[in-house]
Amino acid sequence: MAEYFFLNDVTTAFDLSPYVVSMDWSGSLDQAGRKLNFTIAYTKKDLSWTNANVNLGDDIELTCQNDTGICKIFAGKIFMQSRNSESYTMEFVAYDHLIYLSKSHINAKFTDITIRDCITQICQLVGVSVGDLSCEDLNQKVNFVADDMAGSEAISKALETATAWTGWTYHIYMSIDKSGKQVLNVVRANTVIDSLILTDTKDIMTAAHSASLEDMINRVAIADKDGNITGYLTMDDEAKKYGMIQGVYRVQDKQDTQTYAKKMLHGITENSQLTALGNIQCISGYAVMIQEEQIQGKFLIIADSHGIAGNVHKMTLTLRYITEPEKKATYTGGANG
Repeated sequence: MAEYFFLNDVTTAFDLSPYVVSMDWSGSLDQAGRKLNFTIAYTKKDLSWTNANVNLGDDIELTCQNDTGICKIFAGKIFMQSRNSESYTMEFVAYDHLIYLSKSHINAKFTDITIRDCITQICQLVGVSVGDLSCEDLNQKVNFVADDMAGSEAISKALETATAWTGWTYHIYMSIDKSGKQVLNVVRANTVIDSLILTDTKDIMTAAHSASLEDMINRVAIADKDGNITGYLTMDDEAKKYGMIQGVYRVQDKQDTQTYAKKMLHGITENSQLTALGNIQCISGYAVMIQEEQIQGKFLIIADSHGIAGNVHKMTLTLRYITEPEKKATYTGGANG
Protein backbone atom coordinates (compact mmCIF):
# COMPACT_ATOMS: atom_id res chain seq x y z
CA MET A 1 0.00 0.00 0.00
CA ALA A 2 1.50 3.33 -1.09
CA GLU A 3 1.69 5.97 1.64
CA TYR A 4 2.43 9.68 1.49
CA PHE A 5 3.05 11.82 4.56
CA PHE A 6 2.49 15.57 4.90
CA LEU A 7 3.67 17.76 7.77
CA ASN A 8 2.06 21.17 8.25
CA ASP A 9 2.71 24.01 10.65
CA VAL A 10 -0.85 24.99 11.54
CA THR A 11 0.19 28.13 13.41
CA THR A 12 1.98 29.68 10.45
CA ALA A 13 -0.01 27.85 7.74
CA PHE A 14 3.31 26.61 6.33
CA ASP A 15 3.79 23.28 4.53
CA LEU A 16 6.89 21.68 6.03
CA SER A 17 6.70 18.54 3.86
CA PRO A 18 9.29 19.62 1.25
CA TYR A 19 11.79 20.38 4.02
CA VAL A 20 11.41 17.13 6.00
CA VAL A 21 14.50 14.92 6.13
CA SER A 22 13.07 12.33 8.52
CA MET A 23 10.37 11.81 11.14
CA ASP A 24 9.84 9.45 14.06
CA TRP A 25 6.28 9.13 15.41
CA SER A 26 6.21 7.16 18.64
CA GLY A 27 4.46 6.23 21.86
CA SER A 28 4.48 3.70 24.70
CA LEU A 29 2.37 2.55 27.63
CA ASP A 30 4.80 4.35 29.96
CA GLN A 31 4.71 7.63 28.04
CA ALA A 32 1.99 10.25 28.56
CA GLY A 33 0.95 10.95 25.01
CA ARG A 34 2.53 10.43 21.64
CA LYS A 35 5.40 12.48 20.26
CA LEU A 36 6.81 13.39 16.88
CA ASN A 37 10.53 13.94 16.37
CA PHE A 38 11.24 15.53 13.01
CA THR A 39 14.30 16.89 11.22
CA ILE A 40 14.09 19.52 8.48
CA ALA A 41 16.64 20.94 6.07
CA TYR A 42 17.95 24.27 7.40
CA THR A 43 20.93 26.49 6.65
CA LYS A 44 22.02 30.11 6.66
CA LYS A 45 25.15 29.40 4.66
CA ASP A 46 23.37 29.35 1.31
CA LEU A 47 21.79 32.74 0.61
CA SER A 48 19.67 31.27 -2.18
CA TRP A 49 17.99 28.85 0.25
CA THR A 50 14.71 29.83 1.92
CA ASN A 51 14.32 28.28 5.37
CA ALA A 52 11.03 26.90 6.61
CA ASN A 53 8.91 29.08 8.87
CA VAL A 54 8.60 27.01 12.06
CA ASN A 55 8.96 28.06 15.70
CA LEU A 56 8.90 26.76 19.24
CA GLY A 57 5.27 26.54 20.43
CA ASP A 58 3.78 26.12 16.94
CA ASP A 59 0.95 23.65 16.42
CA ILE A 60 1.69 21.00 13.80
CA GLU A 61 -0.22 18.19 12.11
CA LEU A 62 1.00 15.00 10.44
CA THR A 63 -1.26 13.55 7.76
CA CYS A 64 -1.06 10.22 5.97
CA GLN A 65 -2.57 9.55 2.56
CA ASN A 66 -2.92 5.96 1.36
CA ASP A 67 -5.28 3.77 -0.66
CA THR A 68 -8.03 4.14 1.94
CA GLY A 69 -7.97 7.94 2.02
CA ILE A 70 -6.44 10.77 4.05
CA CYS A 71 -6.04 10.55 7.82
CA LYS A 72 -4.59 12.94 10.38
CA ILE A 73 -2.43 10.74 12.58
CA PHE A 74 -0.82 13.33 14.83
CA ALA A 75 -1.53 16.82 16.09
CA GLY A 76 0.62 18.50 18.68
CA LYS A 77 2.72 21.43 19.81
CA ILE A 78 6.45 21.91 19.35
CA PHE A 79 8.11 21.73 22.77
CA MET A 80 11.77 21.48 21.76
CA GLN A 81 14.05 22.59 18.95
CA SER A 82 17.77 22.13 18.50
CA ARG A 83 20.42 22.90 15.91
CA ASN A 84 24.14 22.44 15.44
CA SER A 85 25.47 25.35 13.37
CA GLU A 86 27.78 22.98 11.49
CA SER A 87 24.87 20.93 10.20
CA TYR A 88 22.36 21.59 7.46
CA THR A 89 19.37 20.54 9.53
CA MET A 90 17.25 21.57 12.51
CA GLU A 91 15.52 19.13 14.85
CA PHE A 92 12.17 19.47 16.64
CA VAL A 93 10.10 17.48 19.14
CA ALA A 94 6.31 17.87 19.34
CA TYR A 95 3.86 16.30 21.81
CA ASP A 96 0.12 15.76 21.55
CA HIS A 97 -2.28 17.19 24.14
CA LEU A 98 -1.69 14.43 26.67
CA ILE A 99 1.46 16.35 27.57
CA TYR A 100 -0.81 18.80 29.38
CA LEU A 101 -2.26 16.00 31.49
CA SER A 102 1.21 14.92 32.55
CA LYS A 103 2.52 18.43 33.27
CA SER A 104 -0.61 19.89 34.92
CA HIS A 105 -1.33 19.02 38.57
CA ILE A 106 -4.73 18.94 40.21
CA ASN A 107 -6.31 18.91 43.67
CA ALA A 108 -9.63 17.10 43.68
CA LYS A 109 -11.68 14.59 45.68
CA PHE A 110 -13.55 11.87 43.83
CA THR A 111 -16.28 10.20 45.86
CA ASP A 112 -18.31 7.22 44.65
CA ILE A 113 -18.30 8.20 40.97
CA THR A 114 -17.67 6.06 37.92
CA ILE A 115 -14.20 5.89 36.41
CA ARG A 116 -15.72 7.42 33.27
CA ASP A 117 -17.00 10.47 35.15
CA CYS A 118 -13.75 10.73 37.08
CA ILE A 119 -11.69 10.83 33.84
CA THR A 120 -14.09 13.40 32.36
CA GLN A 121 -13.74 15.67 35.40
CA ILE A 122 -9.93 15.40 35.36
CA CYS A 123 -9.83 16.32 31.68
CA GLN A 124 -12.10 19.30 32.30
CA LEU A 125 -9.77 20.54 35.04
CA VAL A 126 -6.80 20.70 32.63
CA GLY A 127 -8.69 21.66 29.46
CA VAL A 128 -8.43 18.34 27.58
CA SER A 129 -11.43 17.12 25.56
CA VAL A 130 -12.74 13.56 25.93
CA GLY A 131 -13.56 11.15 23.13
CA ASP A 132 -14.33 7.43 23.38
CA LEU A 133 -14.89 6.39 27.00
CA SER A 134 -17.48 3.75 26.09
CA CYS A 135 -15.59 0.78 27.59
CA GLU A 136 -18.06 -0.80 30.02
CA ASP A 137 -15.26 -1.46 32.53
CA LEU A 138 -15.31 2.29 33.25
CA ASN A 139 -18.64 1.83 35.06
CA GLN A 140 -16.74 0.81 38.20
CA LYS A 141 -16.85 3.35 41.06
CA VAL A 142 -13.80 5.09 42.53
CA ASN A 143 -13.02 6.91 45.76
CA PHE A 144 -9.73 8.75 46.14
CA VAL A 145 -8.14 12.15 46.67
CA ALA A 146 -5.83 13.64 44.05
CA ASP A 147 -3.54 15.85 46.15
CA ASP A 148 -1.18 17.83 43.91
CA MET A 149 -1.32 14.93 41.47
CA ALA A 150 -0.54 15.11 37.74
CA GLY A 151 -3.67 14.70 35.65
CA SER A 152 -2.25 11.63 33.91
CA GLU A 153 -1.35 10.11 37.29
CA ALA A 154 -4.89 10.70 38.57
CA ILE A 155 -6.37 8.97 35.52
CA SER A 156 -3.97 6.05 35.98
CA LYS A 157 -5.07 5.75 39.61
CA ALA A 158 -8.73 5.68 38.55
CA LEU A 159 -8.00 3.00 35.94
CA GLU A 160 -6.26 0.88 38.58
CA THR A 161 -9.71 0.21 40.01
CA ALA A 162 -10.85 -1.29 36.72
CA THR A 163 -7.65 -3.36 36.53
CA ALA A 164 -8.21 -4.67 40.05
CA TRP A 165 -11.69 -5.90 39.09
CA THR A 166 -11.05 -7.22 35.58
CA GLY A 167 -7.34 -8.05 35.51
CA TRP A 168 -6.90 -6.11 32.27
CA THR A 169 -4.78 -3.01 31.87
CA TYR A 170 -5.94 0.16 30.10
CA HIS A 171 -4.28 2.81 27.97
CA ILE A 172 -5.18 6.43 27.27
CA TYR A 173 -4.33 8.08 23.98
CA MET A 174 -5.31 11.10 21.89
CA SER A 175 -7.03 10.95 18.51
CA ILE A 176 -8.34 13.63 16.19
CA ASP A 177 -12.13 13.79 15.77
CA LYS A 178 -14.05 14.85 12.66
CA SER A 179 -13.94 18.51 13.70
CA GLY A 180 -10.14 18.39 13.95
CA LYS A 181 -10.12 18.52 17.77
CA GLN A 182 -7.84 16.31 19.86
CA VAL A 183 -9.81 14.03 22.18
CA LEU A 184 -8.80 11.55 24.88
CA ASN A 185 -9.77 7.90 24.55
CA VAL A 186 -9.44 4.82 26.74
CA VAL A 187 -8.74 1.40 25.25
CA ARG A 188 -8.62 -1.93 27.06
CA ALA A 189 -5.30 -3.62 26.36
CA ASN A 190 -6.75 -6.61 24.52
CA THR A 191 -8.46 -4.64 21.73
CA VAL A 192 -7.21 -6.17 18.48
CA ILE A 193 -6.68 -4.05 15.37
CA ASP A 194 -9.33 -5.20 12.89
CA SER A 195 -8.36 -7.13 9.76
CA LEU A 196 -4.61 -6.92 10.37
CA ILE A 197 -2.20 -9.84 10.68
CA LEU A 198 1.55 -9.17 10.60
CA THR A 199 3.44 -12.05 8.96
CA ASP A 200 7.06 -12.85 8.18
CA THR A 201 6.12 -13.47 4.57
CA LYS A 202 4.62 -10.03 3.97
CA ASP A 203 5.34 -7.40 6.66
CA ILE A 204 7.95 -8.50 9.21
CA MET A 205 11.64 -7.89 8.54
CA THR A 206 13.22 -8.94 11.86
CA ALA A 207 11.91 -10.34 15.14
CA ALA A 208 13.32 -11.23 18.57
CA HIS A 209 11.86 -12.81 21.70
CA SER A 210 12.93 -13.07 25.35
CA ALA A 211 11.55 -14.60 28.56
CA SER A 212 12.49 -13.85 32.18
CA LEU A 213 11.65 -14.81 35.76
CA GLU A 214 13.08 -11.55 37.13
CA ASP A 215 9.70 -9.99 37.98
CA MET A 216 7.90 -13.16 39.06
CA ILE A 217 5.80 -13.15 42.24
CA ASN A 218 4.06 -16.50 42.65
CA ARG A 219 2.93 -16.13 46.27
CA VAL A 220 1.42 -13.13 48.05
CA ALA A 221 1.34 -13.03 51.85
CA ILE A 222 -1.67 -11.05 53.10
CA ALA A 223 -0.95 -8.93 56.18
CA ASP A 224 -3.45 -7.17 58.42
CA LYS A 225 -3.02 -3.55 59.50
CA ASP A 226 -0.69 -4.63 62.31
CA GLY A 227 1.53 -6.56 59.94
CA ASN A 228 0.35 -10.02 60.97
CA ILE A 229 0.15 -12.55 58.12
CA THR A 230 -3.42 -13.84 57.82
CA GLY A 231 -3.23 -15.89 54.62
CA TYR A 232 -1.54 -16.58 51.31
CA LEU A 233 -2.44 -16.54 47.62
CA THR A 234 -0.25 -18.94 45.68
CA MET A 235 0.22 -19.79 42.01
CA ASP A 236 0.97 -23.42 42.83
CA ASP A 237 2.29 -24.60 39.46
CA GLU A 238 4.69 -21.67 39.13
CA ALA A 239 5.90 -21.92 42.74
CA LYS A 240 6.58 -25.64 42.33
CA LYS A 241 8.39 -25.28 39.01
CA TYR A 242 10.42 -22.09 39.57
CA GLY A 243 10.64 -21.85 43.36
CA MET A 244 8.59 -19.71 45.72
CA ILE A 245 8.98 -15.93 45.23
CA GLN A 246 6.82 -13.95 47.67
CA GLY A 247 5.37 -10.47 47.87
CA VAL A 248 3.35 -8.94 50.72
CA TYR A 249 -0.01 -7.18 50.49
CA ARG A 250 -1.14 -5.12 53.49
CA VAL A 251 -4.92 -4.86 53.92
CA GLN A 252 -6.31 -1.41 53.07
CA ASP A 253 -9.68 0.21 53.68
CA LYS A 254 -12.10 0.33 50.70
CA GLN A 255 -10.13 -2.31 48.79
CA ASP A 256 -11.18 -5.89 48.20
CA THR A 257 -8.25 -7.74 49.74
CA GLN A 258 -8.09 -10.80 47.51
CA THR A 259 -8.71 -8.79 44.33
CA TYR A 260 -5.79 -6.47 45.01
CA ALA A 261 -3.55 -9.20 46.39
CA LYS A 262 -4.20 -11.26 43.26
CA LYS A 263 -3.18 -8.27 41.17
CA MET A 264 0.34 -8.57 42.64
CA LEU A 265 0.83 -12.09 41.28
CA HIS A 266 3.11 -12.11 38.24
CA GLY A 267 4.26 -14.96 36.05
CA ILE A 268 6.94 -15.18 33.38
CA THR A 269 7.74 -11.88 31.67
CA GLU A 270 7.88 -12.35 27.93
CA ASN A 271 8.93 -9.55 25.62
CA SER A 272 9.09 -9.55 21.85
CA GLN A 273 10.22 -6.96 19.36
CA LEU A 274 9.87 -6.76 15.62
CA THR A 275 10.65 -4.44 12.75
CA ALA A 276 8.12 -4.39 9.93
CA LEU A 277 6.69 -2.36 7.11
CA GLY A 278 4.85 0.54 8.73
CA ASN A 279 1.14 0.55 9.51
CA ILE A 280 -0.36 3.68 11.10
CA GLN A 281 -2.88 1.56 13.04
CA CYS A 282 -0.12 -0.07 15.08
CA ILE A 283 0.14 2.16 18.13
CA SER A 284 0.73 1.41 21.80
CA GLY A 285 -2.27 0.18 23.76
CA TYR A 286 -3.73 -1.85 20.91
CA ALA A 287 -3.21 -5.55 20.20
CA VAL A 288 -2.15 -7.09 16.91
CA MET A 289 -2.21 -10.64 15.49
CA ILE A 290 1.23 -11.93 14.48
CA GLN A 291 2.36 -15.00 12.58
CA GLU A 292 6.14 -15.37 12.67
CA GLU A 293 8.67 -18.12 13.39
CA GLN A 294 9.15 -17.16 17.07
CA ILE A 295 6.07 -15.01 17.67
CA GLN A 296 2.62 -16.45 17.19
CA GLY A 297 -0.72 -15.16 18.45
CA LYS A 298 -2.23 -11.98 19.87
CA PHE A 299 0.20 -9.39 21.23
CA LEU A 300 -0.21 -6.08 23.03
CA ILE A 301 1.87 -3.22 21.60
CA ILE A 302 3.64 -1.75 24.62
CA ALA A 303 5.87 0.62 22.62
CA ASP A 304 5.99 1.71 19.00
CA SER A 305 8.29 3.80 16.85
CA HIS A 306 7.38 4.70 13.27
CA GLY A 307 10.32 5.93 11.20
CA ILE A 308 9.43 7.91 8.06
CA ALA A 309 12.01 9.10 5.56
CA GLY A 310 11.36 9.82 1.90
CA ASN A 311 7.87 8.33 2.31
CA VAL A 312 9.43 5.00 3.32
CA HIS A 313 7.63 3.91 6.47
CA LYS A 314 9.08 1.28 8.83
CA MET A 315 8.00 0.53 12.39
CA THR A 316 9.55 -1.10 15.43
CA LEU A 317 7.07 -2.64 17.88
CA THR A 318 7.77 -3.88 21.40
CA LEU A 319 5.19 -6.52 22.25
CA ARG A 320 3.80 -8.55 25.13
CA TYR A 321 1.89 -11.76 24.63
CA ILE A 322 -1.73 -11.42 25.74
CA THR A 323 -3.19 -14.03 28.06
CA GLU A 324 -6.46 -14.00 29.91
CA PRO A 325 -6.07 -12.10 33.20
CA GLU A 326 -7.45 -14.92 35.35
CA LYS A 327 -4.57 -16.08 37.54
CA LYS A 328 -4.98 -19.59 38.92
CA ALA A 329 -4.17 -19.13 42.59
CA THR A 330 -5.15 -20.99 45.73
CA TYR A 331 -5.90 -19.22 49.01
CA THR A 332 -4.90 -20.53 52.40
CA GLY A 333 -5.72 -18.68 55.59
CA GLY A 334 -8.62 -16.97 57.37
CA ALA A 335 -12.07 -16.58 55.84
CA ASN A 336 -11.53 -12.95 54.77
CA GLY A 337 -7.80 -13.08 54.08
